[in-house]
Amino acid sequence: MKLLMQDFPHVLWNPAWFSGMKLLPGIYPPLYHLIIATAVAASGTTIEHAMVVCTAVAFLVMTASAYGFVRLISRSSAAAAVAGAVVLAVPAFWQPSLRSGEYPRLIAMAFACLATFLAALYTRKPGRLRLTAVIIAATCGMSTHDLTGGLGVLQVLGVLLFVNYRPLAERIKVVAGVAAAVAAMVLWLYLPTLVGFHAYYLIPQPRFVPNTGTSYRRLFETVGSSLKAFSPLLLPLTLLLMAAAAWFAWRRSSFSSKRFRQCVGASAAMLIVALVVLTYAYIGRFTHADLEIVGIYPNDMFTYAAWPLATTCGLLLAALASELRSRLRYLWRSALYVAPALAAVVCLVATVPVLKRDAFSYQQTAEIQLPIMPGSNGTKQYRLALTDATETSWINFFTNVPEVGGPFNQGAVNFTWSFWAESVLSNDPPSVAEMKFMLNWNAVRWIQAGSGPSAYGFYQDHPALFRYVGPSADNTYHNFVVRQTSPILAATDAPPVLIVGSAENYNLLLRALALTDVGPNTLIPVQGEANLNDYSLKELEQFPEIFLYGFQASNPRQAAKLLRGYVRHGGGLVIDVGGAAGLAAELAKDGAPLPVTKWRSFELYQSWHFAPSKSSLLRGIDLAKFSPAVYAQTFPYLVEGASQRSPGSSVDLLSDGRPVLVDEHVGKSTVIESGLNLPYHDDTFSNTTESSLLARLLLSSIARS
Repeated sequence: MKLLMQDFPHVLWNPAWFSGMKLLPGIYPPLYHLIIATAVAASGTTIEHAMVVCTAVAFLVMTASAYGFVRLISRSSAAAAVAGAVVLAVPAFWQPSLRSGEYPRLIAMAFACLATFLAALYTRKPGRLRLTAVIIAATCGMSTHDLTGGLGVLQVLGVLLFVNYRPLAERIKVVAGVAAAVAAMVLWLYLPTLVGFHAYYLIPQPRFVPNTGTSYRRLFETVGSSLKAFSPLLLPLTLLLMAAAAWFAWRRSSFSSKRFRQCVGASAAMLIVALVVLTYAYIGRFTHADLEIVGIYPNDMFTYAAWPLATTCGLLLAALASELRSRLRYLWRSALYVAPALAAVVCLVATVPVLKRDAFSYQQTAEIQLPIMPGSNGTKQYRLALTDATETSWINFFTNVPEVGGPFNQGAVNFTWSFWAESVLSNDPPSVAEMKFMLNWNAVRWIQAGSGPSAYGFYQDHPALFRYVGPSADNTYHNFVVRQTSPILAATDAPPVLIVGSAENYNLLLRALALTDVGPNTLIPVQGEANLNDYSLKELEQFPEIFLYGFQASNPRQAAKLLRGYVRHGGGLVIDVGGAAGLAAELAKDGAPLPVTKWRSFELYQSWHFAPSKSSLLRGIDLAKFSPAVYAQTFPYLVEGASQRSPGSSVDLLSDGRPVLVDEHVGKSTVIESGLNLPYHDDTFSNTTESSLLARLLLSSIARS
């Protein structure tokens, strides 16, 4: 919300979503955030207060829409009241706000319900103004959240198609027109998503054996249990009314009742939506299905079936009542309304205590966990890290201490850093060196580890690095202080190394150096541009060394001249030509001071066949401890061997009889060439020996520069 308000009117703020993770292609719909931002700007209230008020209005809109929709279609205020009471009595109806905090989905539901009510209004008296209102409300739902907005559009189209207000051919035209209009209005928003659609929208989930008794009982359990309960009334009442309506429809006389047909038609529209929702929830919750849509959890889907099923109950009640017209059947008609109304009231009364008891308070939870962190109040020089990244979303609301990663946290400059840090914190135990590097690189001072030895065992086993300060008040988390770490902003005399290459190549180098803790206290890898021609000689001379890895050169002749000038003035140069031997050869041809001028690729499988020289670069490096020469654990590994060297160069390492590590002293500078694609191989296998060699190459060139 704050990011959007800062950057308005630039609403393409998706890079900050999930810390910049490339999880959702395209754009997350911004209307909810624009509504809150407008309310804050207009009233001067806080963002949090505006969210609460907006949520309360959404519930009022949904409940009123349920009443109005059933009232318009059935012309029965009693049936409409029952529908409103039934939906209010469903605990899951309240879950998005009180438990999950899914406010955009909730507001999209409100727009969807309003659009459905307006569609019913249109069927009573068709007109352009009313149809325009339907389109606008449905578009607002789609502009707030794709899932709930899409369900709302489906409801609207179903009402316009199944309610008999015009001949079928005309209804089909209306439905097509509304669908086209809504699609046209949200195309700018969803086209990037459709273009960038990838398979990771469907993610594999662990297979499990369903506990059928517990799972199915959730649909019928007593309302007093939890906000995840569906309802002991809603589904049985819907099924009972459907059976009764089917029996009456089977009788020919029933087709003569226009009210019956209208109610059944609108019910069909609602049941289609409910069927879509419950089918997805059923497949994901009660079966062995191993796919789900990213971010749409089957357990949460029961919420979205509450409104269409409640309105279906109201409509079918009115439809059945219209068939009981004689005085003898007056008592039956009364019972039709009174019985479900009383049941709904009982369920509603039973639900009220659950709303407060089961509501999730982020502030209470934060208060349990945060005070245990000594010295963390107010400082912005160190970060807080959590092994359970999902908790950072709410901790961020109650502390100014910056955090490492987290799904709803500050926008990350580089997603790979965030993912890497979370992996080191929470996955299989890393090496001590890698942990130290990551903590220093991210300025981590406090760590909050989850329960269980797998979460806090590493920190407990290394008391020299971490000081245990106690568990959280509820014993869920174990808190540690990092004994020595670098602040976010600090002066250092460690030499900077400019990495000229892509972001991914930079990340490979960073993770490779971390394995032996060659980090900010020893040298500082600085991420640069990938294209050499983007630099001037003056810019390069600010660095005592540059490392070319995964680099580009749009103008090789000019890039070669740039490197000549840099080396001539004493700058150290290291180049790994893995995947770029052709470009490197072109630079050498144009006069770049490289110790190798031509390369020839060759493949290795498993064994490197190393033959080292007596070079100082390899002193203390046990080449026998290199990981196997394979690519992706299966394929041969491609190496660039020198086929032609400059006259003053020296071979440091041979592989399969071919030079793969060559250096040359040029004036006051040292230029080192590698054909091993070492950062990639090192990071892939997490090999500390390879990390040591990589660090040696960088430090040796710096030492002479």
